[in-house]
Amino acid sequence: MSAPIYLDYNATAKVRPEAADAVARALALGGNPSSVHAAGRAARGLIEAAREDVAALLRQRRHRGQCPGDRKRRGCGVRPDHPWRD
Repeated sequence: MSAPIYLDYNATAKVRPEAADAVARALALGGNPSSVHAAGRAARGLIEAAREDVAALLRQRRHRGQCPGDRKRRGCGVRPDHPWRD
């Protein structure tokens, strides 16, 4: 008998192990990424590295035709570019 297939990803999705590891590293580091002290700069570095990783993944997928349409990075994340939203 095969394992069940979970289809309710509108409510919640399983966290990939690499994502959980990244969050654990960020929480262990502490520091406010807006601060200028060493812990803040280290936290900012993690955020910038994560943004670069996501951008590289999107570029790679777009190159393969797997990511149609343009995305804009907003303050709260990545959203589709809707004409009624600026």
